Amino acid sequence: MIAAPLFKMYDGYYVVDFRMNVRKFSSAPINGGYGPCERYLNRTVPRNFSADPVMDGIGFLRSEGIDFNGTCMTITACDVGGHSSGNAEADGHNIYSWVTAGSSNALSMGSNGEPGAGTVNIAVATDAPLSDSASFNLIQSIVEAKSQLFNDLGIRDKSSGRIAPGTSTDTVSLFVMSSLGTLPYAGRLTGIGRSTADLVYDLVDRAITMCI
Repeated sequence: MIAAPLFKMYDGYYVVDFRMNVRKFSSAPINGGYGPCERYLNRTVPRNFSADPVMDGIGFLRSEGIDFNGTCMTITACDVGGHSSGNAEADGHNIYSWVTAGSSNALSMGSNGEPGAGTVNIAVATDAPLSDSASFNLIQSIVEAKSQLFNDLGIRDKSSGRIAPGTSTDTVSLFVMSSLGTLPYAGRLTGIGRSTADLVYDLVDRAITMCI
């Protein structure tokens, strides 16, 4: 049995500790990409933050005594204390998610948008034995859920006036805690895809009220 991730809240950031190496699929600016990962960290930065995120992230993790190589990190101008979190189950598998969400820099298609402090950072962990292709399939389900929520709330790009599918700086990080890779699909017609998408939709809805 795979143990649930351990969540810890600190001053200005939170950490999700997987207590093992997991498979990471992430668009995070600090240690994103694909590969092994031990923890996820989401950190509040000033609204006028303009530093190089990687170099700044290296310095921050060093100052906190956190291993850089094992950490996937996202940043946001939202107060991470206003995050939402939850869990769900599908076909005997567990799904966990943590979200911070702002929308002030919502960006529609074909627009350059306007400067703002919004970002949607979505982290999802699951013990479902997803294959690599199913993992990307689940990321698609996660992004679709966020975009559906933006559409349902009528969130618009301030520059174009059009409904936006998200902001200009959103990230999604998926952590697969099983190494089996036997589950081939995770679209929204599968149990894991539907449950994850529904969970993310609800969590973004809750979090976005905390950071406009």
